[in-house]
Amino acid sequence: MATAAKTTKADKKQADGAKTLEYLQHAIQDLDRAREHADKELRSDLDTAMGRMREIVGDFRKRAEDDVAEWPETLEHTTEDRSRAGDFIEVNGLPGRAPRRGQILEVLGRGGHEHYDVRWDERHTSIFFPTEGTTVIRHPRSRRDHA
Repeated sequence: MATAAKTTKADKKQADGAKTLEYLQHAIQDLDRAREHADKELRSDLDTAMGRMREIVGDFRKRAEDDVAEWPETLEHTTEDRSRAGDFIEVNGLPGRAPRRGQILEVLGRGGHEHYDVRWDERHTSIFFPTEGTTVIRHPRSRRDHA
């Protein structure tokens, strides 16, 4: 009888182990299905994001091409507006003081960072970086150079 009881306990343990194994196998299958679903969703989201990025790049490329097409116009405009040696500058003085005037001897630097070697009316020279309140007065000869 002891052997029969032992067999029953062993059989029960084996049956419990089989049920646990079956439960774990189903859980693994569920996890695999969930992972596949997440992968599909991720791929779909990724495809959507990549499509949107392509649209943005296309829009950016179009705007860049339009900007590049306008460059010759802009370059022409900026070269005409550039100060030249011989032009005069006038700088607003402090409140209650007269503006300073000088003649540009040489243009230093390039587009957007121009500065000048200036001979001031007081007869001294200095390097001048234009600021707000600076006016360039074209020398008549420099206008003819552009024509």
